[in-house]
Amino acid sequence: MYRKKEQIDQEIDKLMTELNKVAMIDNVISQDENAIITKIREELKNLENQLVQILESELEDNEFNDILIDFLDDCIVKVEKIALEDGIITDDEQQLIKVLKEFVSQGGSLSE
Repeated sequence: MYRKKEQIDQEIDKLMTELNKVAMIDNVISQDENAIITKIREELKNLENQLVQILESELEDNEFNDILIDFLDDCIVKVEKIALEDGIITDDEQQLIKVLKEFVSQGGSLSE
């Protein structure tokens, strides 16, 4: 993940755009999909606020990346918990979670 606020904002915006595209594949954003997208948006806003506070810190890049990945991994757990609230993770929900996991596995960015 980048260490400039503008770059972080761009990556988060790209993720949210991709999530909305995936949700709209069937031309409908279900309540389940909306709940996941909303939770991801909330979690990323929290992440963004925390990252902005540490951007100018003395953390080494690897320490910064570790904090980022820990937060994003926690986000995945929270999103999966929301997806399971009704007892099943639908294919649509799985696709959204897959995009989030890709984002995390690439250190907070999406491949172009």
